[in-house]
Amino acid sequence: MNRWAIYIDIEGFSRIFTTSSTRAISLLGTLMKYIHSIGCNIYPESSERLFAHQFGDGFLIVSDFPENNLKRPIAISIALMQILLLHNGVARVGLSHGDYGDYKGCYRYFLGDAIESIEDCTMKIGSGIMTIVPTMGDALIRAYKLHDSPKKGPLFFIDTELRNFIPAEGVVLSEENDKFVELNWIVSTPSLLGKIFSGCGITSPSHDDLKKRLTNYSSSLGKGYKEWKENASKLII
Repeated sequence: MNRWAIYIDIEGFSRIFTTSSTRAISLLGTLMKYIHSIGCNIYPESSERLFAHQFGDGFLIVSDFPENNLKRPIAISIALMQILLLHNGVARVGLSHGDYGDYKGCYRYFLGDAIESIEDCTMKIGSGIMTIVPTMGDALIRAYKLHDSPKKGPLFFIDTELRNFIPAEGVVLSEENDKFVELNWIVSTPSLLGKIFSGCGITSPSHDDLKKRLTNYSSSLGKGYKEWKENASKLII
């Protein structure tokens, strides 16, 4: 396994934004807040530090080094998904692995001296501004591609290549195929989950509360979400 990579975003963000931009930004801010909290309060040291990068309504979270198992990324993903549900939102996750790096220096060939004006990932274009994303790699590509599975719903996908790195303790799987392993984030209780909630200052939610919240969220969706609702209902076991 290379460096693990989580791609997490808010389900239905565009729909939410067109209805209430305030709610959409609040959910995105909540996701941002707790990724920051996990990185600062739980895994701040260099040996375990995290790298998080925003892409629209989602974030890529990457480990510093390869690890022997998926205990940390699974617990982090479940915690973030449950926290969003506590705030009346739902997320979707793809967990894979790969390389990731900073390629800003490579742009000098294309931008010449203009690259010197880059500050905090922005550069001037006349009186306007261009923003750039200096980091990329197949960790992003693989995690996002997995997350972008045609299967609808607030789901948690793990790259099937990482199947042997999934810890057995407290993890409930709901589907496996040649592309992904699907994890039930409502009922799974990996060993590090309590530590993450505690570090974020949150009381661990009960399964009954999470199930009720997901049921209510699903019920609030209108017509045209049949498959989404069916897949969400399978998490409530």
